[in-house]
Amino acid sequence: MSCFYTSLKSLYGSKQDLLCQLLDSDYCHYKSTLFYVTCTFYSRLMEFFRTINAKTDENMIKTILDLHHLELMSSQLFLLEPLSDDLVGIGSLWGEFTLTRQEIKGGLRFSLLECPNALTWTITTGYEPAPESIIVHLTINRTEKDQEFLEEIKDFLDDHTGFLKRTFDSKDNPQRMNVDH
Repeated sequence: MSCFYTSLKSLYGSKQDLLCQLLDSDYCHYKSTLFYVTCTFYSRLMEFFRTINAKTDENMIKTILDLHHLELMSSQLFLLEPLSDDLVGIGSLWGEFTLTRQEIKGGLRFSLLECPNALTWTITTGYEPAPESIIVHLTINRTEKDQEFLEEIKDFLDDHTGFLKRTFDSKDNPQRMNVDH
């Protein structure tokens, strides 16, 4: 248990009281030792979505989008140092970071490890809200950011989805694409 959590718990008494206070919810219900928090807080989350109308599958996303071919994904990410198959040093609009790549159900998750905003995005297909399309979902760990940073995120997503659309719509791609692995 973290010192931060322990301090907060001492102020609010229980985990349930703490969550209700943090979420500012009138809909906290207790049931035996379990607790349920019901509230809508999407408006307080920083998450961004893009849908790409391109037909592909989970395996093709995982095969084509590796960290050694960032040029297939974006003009705003630059390979600086390969560290492993799923970890590279990159340069970006926001500085230098370690970029990770994780295989997940439906596609891939990418994360900037040193990013103070914990910027992470997924590229998936085969599931709602658009199972026949590619979904790019980006999140940061803030509830508010200045407008300039939000515009930079939107520009990154527009660039990223444009490159992904070209990559997966290409006549040379996806099956016949010549990518050195």
